[in-house]
Amino acid sequence: QFYHAAGHGLRRAAALRGLNITVDVGRDAVNYTEETGQSYYNKGFRYLDAVERTDVTIDGGLRRATASIRYVKFYGWAPMHLSFTDGCDVVVTNLGLHYDETTGRMNNANRNQLRNTLDTDVPALLGWMLDHSSRRPGNAAVWRSALPQHFDTRDGHYRAESRKCVPMPRSGFGGRAVQAYNRRYEGLFARMCNASTAPGDGTAPSECAPYEMTCTARRTD
Repeated sequence: QFYHAAGHGLRRAAALRGLNITVDVGRDAVNYTEETGQSYYNKGFRYLDAVERTDVTIDGGLRRATASIRYVKFYGWAPMHLSFTDGCDVVVTNLGLHYDETTGRMNNANRNQLRNTLDTDVPALLGWMLDHSSRRPGNAAVWRSALPQHFDTRDGHYRAESRKCVPMPRSGFGGRAVQAYNRRYEGLFARMCNASTAPGDGTAPSECAPYEMTCTARRTD
């Protein structure tokens, strides 16, 4: 969603504001090595065989800016897929859509992920994000919360029998919301991350301050 929305948004901005924006799309084949590790998935829709890429050029006359937006697909904690983000400055990550809200396990996990749960995968991904954001000056990691789901089940949560996505009903069940956010997911994030405090040097906080978090990872977990 985020990847395709970014591309569409840039095209819309170019049309509405008369900006000289060039958007080119492509796919870069991936090469698994001993360093990256092999993918959990041999083939199928979960297998990452290429990284989708959108190259953007904004020509402002006196100033010309370029950027490359990439979509690296992974289901659950898949560090071998994340190896292909090493050259990125900013990463936006998301996790939780295919996990059972009650058990925390992936409903469509293969044999390599049977021992994984949301309780293990969220801390692993957050730890990776900390490493990424501290790798180079200017690097940043953005955590996107899991949005309400809309699979073809009674409450919209993904189940093993899910086959497609459908619109969620407008009304709730017995006065309750059709689907609440995954409390397990929110709790895991809050356990490792807290809202950043104001700068101690007396300077005004940045415009991103309401969204900035201070996270701590224990490598022995």
